Amino acid sequence: MSLFDDGTATSQLDESIATDAGAPLSSREQGILESFLEQTDLLEHNEAAMLDVIKPSGRKRLVDSPDGKSLLAKKSNPSWKRRRDELRRLRIEAQTMQNHVTFLTLKKTYEQLFDSSNQSEGLGRWKDPAMNEKLQCEKAKAENEQLKEKLQNCVQTCNLLQTALTAAETQHKELLTANTATTQALQFEMQTNHNLDLENSIIFNNLEHSADARLNELDALLYEAYISTFDPDADLVQIHRAGSEETDAMVEFKRSRLMPFTVDKTSSAAWDLMQLGVTNNNCAGRVIRRADDLVASKERFTYMLKGGGNVEIRSHCLMKRVQIPTGTIVLVEATNV
Repeated sequence: MSLFDDGTATSQLDESIATDAGAPLSSREQGILESFLEQTDLLEHNEAAMLDVIKPSGRKRLVDSPDGKSLLAKKSNPSWKRRRDELRRLRIEAQTMQNHVTFLTLKKTYEQLFDSSNQSEGLGRWKDPAMNEKLQCEKAKAENEQLKEKLQNCVQTCNLLQTALTAAETQHKELLTANTATTQALQFEMQTNHNLDLENSIIFNNLEHSADARLNELDALLYEAYISTFDPDADLVQIHRAGSEETDAMVEFKRSRLMPFTVDKTSSAAWDLMQLGVTNNNCAGRVIRRADDLVASKERFTYMLKGGGNVEIRSHCLMKRVQIPTGTIVLVEATNV
């Protein structure tokens, strides 16, 4: 095959490579490739013409010389062939890289599809537990509301019970107080009825004898009482200070005067009050009139000691009214056991 034929075959091979390798070229790339092929065809044609002009002897010498093969090889591999080989290599590399890019794209798409499928499967696995937890939460909220209502009802019931308990305790205390007073009165009544007869008591008889004995001292007692009431009307002024002299002081006025009543009215009122036997709430007593001018009484009360114990005290009292020319006096004799 001649060089010209070789160049034509090579050009056709290049075109086939350009057609078969890779994706179709754009119009600009196609124009550049066609221009490059035309230049290579022109160079090949010129080189063939030059070889026809060369003498046979010169050609024979080139072939017979030791370096003829190397020179022929150099001339048979011109620059356009190197460019064509480089272009083919670049197109093969571009195609390889394009294939690699396509492979990576497909791989990424597959991974995304795989991840989405796994994610959907994971969501499907967690969907049922999530629904169960939601139902449990709603159920717990409903139970909490019911428990809250029950707690409020219990609080209201507790308040009502507390009020009723307070009222019951108050009533119980009142009953205990009433029972205690009643018990004390009954005990005292039993003791006075079974253990003591006020009309025939030895103690009251002794008190009456003592009062009769003091009748001999009546003149001295009357004189002492007359001296104490010689100046019946008196005024007393006292100044009270809490601290030093510069502080505010309190002034107290007292006036002592005899009652502006007659002797009979005053003595009758005092005697009536004595016959009533007025005592405080902590004492239990009994009064009996042994005669028109003689009144006897007995009282019983409990005194609490500081150490924690108590002492029961019984008091016997005898009051005797005596008429004198200037009025009425009352002799009182008493004893405590």
